[in-house]
Amino acid sequence: EKAEALRLSRTLKALIARWQAGERDLPAMEADAMQALRDAGWAPDYITLRRRVDLGPAVAGEPLVALGAARLGSTRLIDNLED
Repeated sequence: EKAEALRLSRTLKALIARWQAGERDLPAMEADAMQALRDAGWAPDYITLRRRVDLGPAVAGEPLVALGAARLGSTRLIDNLED
């Protein structure tokens, strides 16, 4: 589980990369990220991309933060990554 725990951070990085590449269907992007974790045996609570200033909905051109929480085995992991 310890080595697998890095997957949450990689998932958040991938979410930011998709946004920076110009994708804007955020609900689909978040659903894809959640499903990728499920496929790897995780139980995700949430994966989302928000404005850094107030955690409001993501807006192109504003500083963002990717947030996620998921269970891996008996451990609940929480991570965030600023773009």
